[in-house]
Parts: sequence; structure tokens; C-alpha cells
Amino acid sequence: MTRKPHPPMEKDRPASTQPIELRSGKVRHILSQRPSLIVRYGTVIITLVMAAAAAIAFKLLPAAV
Repeated sequence: MTRKPHPPMEKDRPASTQPIELRSGKVRHILSQRPSLIVRYGTVIITLVMAAAAAIAFKLLPAAV
């Protein structure tokens, strides 16, 4: 059974094919911060409201048909 050769290591690649950095330092800094408390709880509340609306619609839909 023959094995496939391993792909070249990062250091063996030419400079033109090495991965590039897509995010700047400012973007990485923003993404590394946790959202504020009001944003986190707001997301939870919106999700709960949507789930409740879906549950109510699911309960009422069979009765309407």
C-alpha cells in the first residue's frame, strides 16, 4: 500500500503562497472583546420572545385549519 506524500510545510512554501493576514489589529481587538451586558441579555430576550411566538403559532395553527 502506498502512502500519499505529506503537503509541504508552511516554511517550505514560497512567500507568494503563504497565507496572508486578513484582519487588521483594530479588527482583531474589537473581535476579542466581550459584548456588553445589555447586548448579551438583549440577544437572549429576543431569542426567547421569538421562541415563544413560534410555540404559540404552532399551537394555534392546527386549530385554525
